[in-house]
Amino acid sequence: MRRKLTLFSLLLIFTLLLSVIPVFINQSAAQTNKENSGIQVSNNGQWWQIITSTTTVLVPMQGQKSMFLWYYNDNSSQVYSVKYRGLIEYLPLNGYYTPDCEANPQTMQSLMLSEYGHMGGMHMNQIQGTIDNAYQNWESDFHPSYLPFSSCTWHLTDPVQGTDDDGNDYFSFNMTLSGAPSDFAFAQNNVEFSCWLYENQTTLNPYGLGSYTIGDGEMEIGFSVNNWSWNSNYMGGFFGSMHHDYGVDVPAQNNSLALWCDFATLNMQDLSVALNDANEPQTDVPANSTLAPTGLVEGSSTMTDVIAGGHQIHMQNTVQGTVSALSIPTTKFEVYRMQFAQGDKTLPGFFDFLNHAAIVNPTTQHASIEAASASYRTQDNYMELFICYPYFGDNTLEHGPSIGIDTQAQLVPENLLVLFIVVAVTLVAAVMAIASRRTKSKNNQVLSDMIVNFKQMVSSSQKS
Repeated sequence: MRRKLTLFSLLLIFTLLLSVIPVFINQSAAQTNKENSGIQVSNNGQWWQIITSTTTVLVPMQGQKSMFLWYYNDNSSQVYSVKYRGLIEYLPLNGYYTPDCEANPQTMQSLMLSEYGHMGGMHMNQIQGTIDNAYQNWESDFHPSYLPFSSCTWHLTDPVQGTDDDGNDYFSFNMTLSGAPSDFAFAQNNVEFSCWLYENQTTLNPYGLGSYTIGDGEMEIGFSVNNWSWNSNYMGGFFGSMHHDYGVDVPAQNNSLALWCDFATLNMQDLSVALNDANEPQTDVPANSTLAPTGLVEGSSTMTDVIAGGHQIHMQNTVQGTVSALSIPTTKFEVYRMQFAQGDKTLPGFFDFLNHAAIVNPTTQHASIEAASASYRTQDNYMELFICYPYFGDNTLEHGPSIGIDTQAQLVPENLLVLFIVVAVTLVAAVMAIASRRTKSKNNQVLSDMIVNFKQMVSSSQKS
């Protein structure tokens, strides 16, 4: 009888342990957030550190590149990185960016010859000559299709604390393109990242066009471009000549602009690699983006998977080097999430962006919204994302990507998980020791089922 009572008591404790673990974990996470409330800002001469209850954001103080790193305070060994590589002007023939549609003279000549070089009957040779002559003009008039941010200089303001009209506390700072290669002089002081990190969850409604929510510890990296000089503006003479001289109407199509971002993950001990990357300027402007060199962060990345809009993309299981479209929802002001992952384990780090951008008249400040699309390309151990914006003429483009930590993606702190495993293993050993003295297979099966359930619980808590 005493043995039965002992076995029953251990089984009861084991069952209670299974039931209280999720509750205890959530209460522990909530208590941690409560105790660590507030935003702390500091620098060590190399990095600005902005620390919230859940997230630490790192920004290189002297870096030549617009890059941001962040990590979960409960697991600082895994560092997430987003590097904004540059802007690419392209022809939106596919509805999204692909390298073969970059707006450079070679691409335009090839497209025009392919579409119209065989037309005109007896004037076919003249049409081909007109296209070739236009190419010579484009060679002198066009700027390169790709503006690499690493070839630019940036001015970073110190983070300052503020409170918005709704009483929400935040820290903000700006990173402004202060110097550009001569071909992109028009971009100087006209490309900017305005960063806002809120202490608590906040709802934003820019220009009254639509609202969206920024979570606590999430940093919005507001991106804006003003006075962009479009290569497509130099093609009007060619269109007019084709119509007037040969009766061939070439549909005038305005170019689009893509913001190139690289995602990577690093081990904390490789943080010096990121700093070296940030301070290693790229002096040459390549003819197109495909000639851009790989950065140090990308070369050291440990990234394996991304969950894009709920669809998992594995770096090794896709056709590397091929640009594919992402399926972006069309609902107004919907947030699209890129969640870092590792196999079947969801990681806390994420990158969000809205599926619409604001187009603002710089004189009247009247704003409208336009849909933003996206495409991506995988490499061995990192991902390239291209956020695609439509032609916005002489207006200002504004868009709000953000970075952050999803605390629900990793509910079990490492030290807490170890504690539960030690306690559970001890109980299991005691229960099995008693059960081994019994001969009834029914009891052994019950114990076996409980052990399996416990293993599954621990596994699921580690994944997501």
